[in-house]
Amino acid sequence: MKTVQKKHLKTEFKSLQILNNEFSRFIQELEENHNLSAAETKTINSMKEYFSHTSKLFVNLENLCS
Repeated sequence: MKTVQKKHLKTEFKSLQILNNEFSRFIQELEENHNLSAAETKTINSMKEYFSHTSKLFVNLENLCS
């Protein structure tokens, strides 16, 4: 892979990490600041798990571009 493409991909993965972290923070704030139903809590927990997995994925992909 060309060096320029790797640098571009690394930047993109870093941006995705930031976006992912912000969504994760927002979901955490929703949970802390609002009374949620059982269904909403289940959805929030699923979203937290998703954000955790995608965060690890983006870090691994960024490392592959190094």
